[in-house]
Amino acid sequence: AEQLLEDNDLAEAKRVYEEVSSLDRYNESAKRSIDQISQLMLEADFSRRMSIGYEQLQMGDAEQAIAQFESATDLGVNEEQALAAIKQAENEIANGKITAIREHILSSESQENWQQAVTHYESVLEIDSNIVFAVEGRDYASKRAQLNDLLVRAIAGPERFYEEDVFQQTLDIYYTGREVEKQRGGSVLAGQLDQLEQLLETSQIPIEIQFASDNLTDVTILRVENLGLFEKTSMALKPGRYVAQGKRIGYRETRTEFVVGFGQTPNIVSVLCTERVVPTNR
Repeated sequence: AEQLLEDNDLAEAKRVYEEVSSLDRYNESAKRSIDQISQLMLEADFSRRMSIGYEQLQMGDAEQAIAQFESATDLGVNEEQALAAIKQAENEIANGKITAIREHILSSESQENWQQAVTHYESVLEIDSNIVFAVEGRDYASKRAQLNDLLVRAIAGPERFYEEDVFQQTLDIYYTGREVEKQRGGSVLAGQLDQLEQLLETSQIPIEIQFASDNLTDVTILRVENLGLFEKTSMALKPGRYVAQGKRIGYRETRTEFVVGFGQTPNIVSVLCTERVVPTNR
């Protein structure tokens, strides 16, 4: 048994020591040798599994490497070393994922798809919430996404620019966008701002609108002015969406919606109440 141990044939040495122990169960030396060899065999198995794991890690197969390192922890020896190796492999997996996500981030930002960029930054932060580039990047991308949404809504609803508060709010959005453009602009943002600028300019140029009634209907342009009774009249209105309301005693109230500008200006807006209200018999 001693010779086998000296030759590093651990399994055979252990077998012979166990034979000695079975012949002489009071032989403490054989028992100690069995325990010593068992420990050496565990450490050798641990080293073998760790070596395989590091080889797999070097080959880029971090998932298989982690499986090997986890199997090494099951042996109950040098557990801290195995756990450190698992952490290293997990970091490599995380770094690989982050590198791939950064490619998506660059693509999204180059296309000025800021909401998509926010989603990618959040994916990075799910991996590691302390990564500085992702924290700062998400903050900037969120602000750009918000600006983009405001510009899209403003361009889609120029018919409300005749309202002074809406016009001023939209003007603030426009100037904010121009400041952002100076620092880190792009073709999408520039196009949106140019389009919005034109809409803002034309929204302040009044257009003469012709109105027709029956001189019996009281006509009001809601939120603008009461025109009263008339047969024909005109009024200059800024481009936008309006509602003309007509009222006449004994007749059902009428409302006529019309758009000024944007290629939708009517030749004439007729507002008159023609439907009698029949009294209810009690």
